[in-house]
Amino acid sequence: MPRLIDLTGYVFGRLTVINRLSNDRHGNARWFCQCECGGSAKIVATSLRGGYTKSCGCLYRIASASKVIDITGQRFARLVVIRRVENRKGRHVRWICVCDCGNTTEVCGSKLRSGHTRSCGCLQREVCAEMGSIGSCGNTKHGHARTGIFTGAYRSWTAMKARCTNPKNNRWYRYGGRGISVCGRWQDSFENFFEDMGARPTGYTIDRYPDNNGNYEPGNCRWATPKQQRANQGVVT
Repeated sequence: MPRLIDLTGYVFGRLTVINRLSNDRHGNARWFCQCECGGSAKIVATSLRGGYTKSCGCLYRIASASKVIDITGQRFARLVVIRRVENRKGRHVRWICVCDCGNTTEVCGSKLRSGHTRSCGCLQREVCAEMGSIGSCGNTKHGHARTGIFTGAYRSWTAMKARCTNPKNNRWYRYGGRGISVCGRWQDSFENFFEDMGARPTGYTIDRYPDNNGNYEPGNCRWATPKQQRANQGVVT
């Protein structure tokens, strides 16, 4: 058996060896080390001598923090980022956001950028209320026609698709016939459409705005009154 080298007092990167500990379950010698940042760690001798471990973990955290893109002030759907918060377990960067409804929520940055999280949860509640299926609206079967009654938003969605995709529709010539289409996000998903547009107010219909010659897509659609639609280049959609 090789003679154990006393590492007490040795410095490895940011770590200073303080004292010997009991071996790990594999029989490797372990040492208690103090880090320059004030933290501490229990590290096997081979990791110290081989240069594999140079800090208590603070070097990794510093390197990770330097790669984080500051998204403070940016908007993601209904959420505006206020500030960054300390990471929880794991390595995901988290942010405090304020929702358009007034609530605040803590969200993982990757979910904001991917579009997975778009609100504090109020959008999902609105979808549930519109569909009349609270408690079971989290799945893709929205049950929107179970009673044979379609909501305004659903009727607008089906009519929008029909006039853009069906040449037999009596309004095709003004929409699909002149190149106006429905974006991929909305074409096959009423849930996505409703998440972006919300419930249709009474007396309103969908309007392509600000570009009346553009496609049906997020950022170019709104619920509008007949008067607003007439003002939008005199075309009612």
